[in-house]
Amino acid sequence: MSPIFIDFEASGLGEDSWPVEIGVAWLEGDAIRVRTSLIRPHSDWPSSAWSPQSARIHAIARDALDAAPTAEAVAREYAALLTGAIVLSDAPDYDGRWWRRLATLLDPAPDVRIGDFEAAAFAEFRRQPHALDWVFETRERTHAPHRAGPDARRLAKAWREGVRRSSGSARYAQARQKGGADLAARAGGREAHRRHL
Repeated sequence: MSPIFIDFEASGLGEDSWPVEIGVAWLEGDAIRVRTSLIRPHSDWPSSAWSPQSARIHAIARDALDAAPTAEAVAREYAALLTGAIVLSDAPDYDGRWWRRLATLLDPAPDVRIGDFEAAAFAEFRRQPHALDWVFETRERTHAPHRAGPDARRLAKAWREGVRRSSGSARYAQARQKGGADLAARAGGREAHRRHL
């Protein structure tokens, strides 16, 4: 089963900041699926945590959030998707904090833990170093527009490249193994033929 890759855009980077956009992506076969949503701020979230500097980076206007789905609705929708899944982020400390902002709006709060993308990639592809190299090279070469959906897709794309490369390596090894077996069979056949003569 593919991990689910998650990304948030937020009001700022401070401890009291809150999520303004969530994006998730995952692999279905070789295809990448993406789901994303803006988030209307909860009434308990401090307006003082809105950072104009962060807004310039993600280009999401504060008033655009007033027509977005409520934070509770977003929490319910994405909790249903993420619960029980392996969830990965390339900034798990920040994204974990913003997910908890959403999750604590639900009762009970869903048990979703966000793992580190790099650590998971090392664990998954450590036996195929070339595949691991492709994961990180693909991530670095793919533009990060600082929007949650495309940024989550960027991680899924990098992971997919690792899967492709490791699968290709496995197919190559199987082909070599089969080729060796075929050679051995042919050699055995020739020896049997010589004995028969």
